[in-house]
Amino acid sequence: MRKGIILAGGSGTRLHPLTLSVTKQLLAVYDKPMVYYPLSTLMLAGIRDILIISTPHDLPRFQTLLGDGAQLGMSFRYAEQPRPDGLAQAFVIGREFVGNAPSALVLGDNIFYGGGLRPLLEDATRRESGATVFAYHVKDPERYGVVEFDAQRRAKSIEEKPRTPKSHYAITGLYFYDEQVCDIAASIKPSARGELEITDVNARYLRSGALNVEIMGRGYAWLDTGTHDSLMEAGQFIATLAPIDSLEADGLSRVQRYTVTETRCHRQEEDGEIEVECDRHPLFGGAAKPTVPSNIGPRTTPDYATLAAQGIFTDADTHIRVFVGQRAETFAIDLGAVFDTLNFRRALPAQSAAEDANDNSNPFGFNNFSGFNISTIAIEIPAARLTQDRKTPTASTGTIGVYASTARRRETLRRGAPSIDPNEPPMSLIKGDGSFVQVSRMGNPLVNELIIPIGKKDLWNATEPEDESVFLSFYRDLAVADALEAVSGVPVPPKPRNDIVQLLTTYNGAGINAELLRLDMTVPPTPVSAFKRLGIFAHDATGAATPDPAGFPNGRRPDDDVTDVVVRAAGGANYIANFVGDGVGIQEKGVTPEFPFLPTPFDGRDRRHRDPGE
Repeated sequence: MRKGIILAGGSGTRLHPLTLSVTKQLLAVYDKPMVYYPLSTLMLAGIRDILIISTPHDLPRFQTLLGDGAQLGMSFRYAEQPRPDGLAQAFVIGREFVGNAPSALVLGDNIFYGGGLRPLLEDATRRESGATVFAYHVKDPERYGVVEFDAQRRAKSIEEKPRTPKSHYAITGLYFYDEQVCDIAASIKPSARGELEITDVNARYLRSGALNVEIMGRGYAWLDTGTHDSLMEAGQFIATLAPIDSLEADGLSRVQRYTVTETRCHRQEEDGEIEVECDRHPLFGGAAKPTVPSNIGPRTTPDYATLAAQGIFTDADTHIRVFVGQRAETFAIDLGAVFDTLNFRRALPAQSAAEDANDNSNPFGFNNFSGFNISTIAIEIPAARLTQDRKTPTASTGTIGVYASTARRRETLRRGAPSIDPNEPPMSLIKGDGSFVQVSRMGNPLVNELIIPIGKKDLWNATEPEDESVFLSFYRDLAVADALEAVSGVPVPPKPRNDIVQLLTTYNGAGINAELLRLDMTVPPTPVSAFKRLGIFAHDATGAATPDPAGFPNGRRPDDDVTDVVVRAAGGANYIANFVGDGVGIQEKGVTPEFPFLPTPFDGRDRRHRDPGE
């Protein structure tokens, strides 16, 4: 059984004054003592019997930290190194411990990382004869023992800290030897530095043709933590590898933050003029809250559900809940068929009543949003905060209009690459100036995409919903209905389409038009398990109407099949009767009963997007 040695001696002069009171192998690298990392390397190699060598002064500290190893299923023993007389001295000190067994030596300030590290080490452990060392490409090979390779990548020579290196491959601080190593170490002479060089041991194996050199290439990292800079870099590297388990985890390269402000405006008429006064109330006392990072994968975000739950914040004064972060997309659509001039994959009659009534299948379309995640802002507001009288919604106060908008600076300045002149401060690549202006809005789904024509979209997105009267001609003309009739040959209702104006823009009777997503808060939400994706057009397998009053166009739930609802509303009775749609009604994941109501996102490593035909 192979035995292991951790050489954790030396004076650590390059790390003074840190190492004046404690050996460097006990310094912290991110969140663990340095010695934990080389110890884990030997453990990955399957080695359980380990000797720790250190100075007489520091050895008791290692014993306090590590004990006898029983708690880890290991066996730890300890030996003193009175003076740092070279790395090969480890096998002189540890000769009795090693005995006639093969062994491995790792330096106490070396850290190794790589996805294939375990099998690489296990292969070295299984090698019964000779020696195995590991080479790593470095930019400053003169600081290390350097290996030279021939054309077949076989080791040709090894030199210790050469002035003129023959390659950029350094021998790392990890060595595997057969049972001869203690005799070889005892037979070598001290170098000009007065040390027993490990390079001389390796050179002896090389001359006898028994040295195997494994190159740690792309995908591996070797960190030598012997200087202040390398110690800091190692901590930063380990921090990026640590699982992200909090919104402020060190492994996050940056934390995005946001603020939420509730604005309540009051209109009043004075001297024939309408004046608007607004009160602004910053939530969370104005504090910026962290967003939830993306679900990167099982190694980086191993418990994403718990992590995401940390991103739900409740304002103490208003009881408003907020979540900002990644969630899974629950909206499903055959995007290619819809925007290829409504080129659905079945002709009329598109599907049977039973197919259309099934909210758990996609009968013939291809869901182009399969496996997608979305950036989400979820806000839950007590209903009483949305009524004019601040009371429970009633028939007269319970209907509200909702829309979302995006604004950006009026002017955006873009520059080229930043200056690399150290005497000149770098310029911003993108800089915004001026007031914020609205550049997009959304109330009812598919209005921008299917009703507002090209050439008017930018203007529409820059206006407010109450200005919708400017665009009513596009609702009445409804070009998308003309396209439906043209591609299917099935008649649509005659123009003007005042039914669409009424459905999407009319409030409080005729004369007031605003493109807002209406929500009647007196209608109780349908339990998630009873959702009917077709809302007002929902029916059973026989075609009998079973409308879901809490579905679109009474608000919009993420699972609502707004594509089919809008297409049928545009096409009229013939399209409703024939269950026309894109043949897609369901995602892999649906909404959840708990806030933020959208499901846990697919992880970035294993998520899968299903292409058409799969």
